[in-house]
Amino acid sequence: IGEACSCTAEWSESVLLDEIWKLHPGDHVKATLTPTPESAGDPDPSNDEIEFVIPGENYCVATPNSTGSPARIGVVGSASLSANELTLISRPLPEGVGGFLIGNSQVQLPFGNGYRCVAQSGGALLPLKRLTVQDYELRTSLDLSSPPYSTLFQPGTRWNFQAWFRDATAGGFNSSDGYTIVWTP
Repeated sequence: IGEACSCTAEWSESVLLDEIWKLHPGDHVKATLTPTPESAGDPDPSNDEIEFVIPGENYCVATPNSTGSPARIGVVGSASLSANELTLISRPLPEGVGGFLIGNSQVQLPFGNGYRCVAQSGGALLPLKRLTVQDYELRTSLDLSSPPYSTLFQPGTRWNFQAWFRDATAGGFNSSDGYTIVWTP
């Protein structure tokens, strides 16, 4: 677990996402997001303030995709099941379709143009819904209070996540590195 630090800043959401990859589990993040044209008229400035603790860490390797860089996966939110606030984000990705894989084991096996970092003991990987890559990013929020997550994710258990995406320019598909979380109550 990383050293607890207070990383307080005023960032746009894209800068926050660029900086989040540099943090460690346990690091405390408090940021005021720079208003966007869509949020500029919001009468409640607290909507632009976010605060969370980095809930997990990256593992495994990702290979460069057709953007020229490897895709990284990260999260915004909490490892607390009761908080029910977790968003998976992966970038940079080529435009197209993709999704996230979920499993309770870690591997590093050749997979398309990259590596599969997630496995599932005693069963198939859990794919999330098919998503569209927008602005070189894949993103989804998990509802931890609904099946299958509410039955699978239990306090003290470790689960792993990885983005998978089509990469037609590179002739197939690729994946991000992995991200692991130990759930808390």
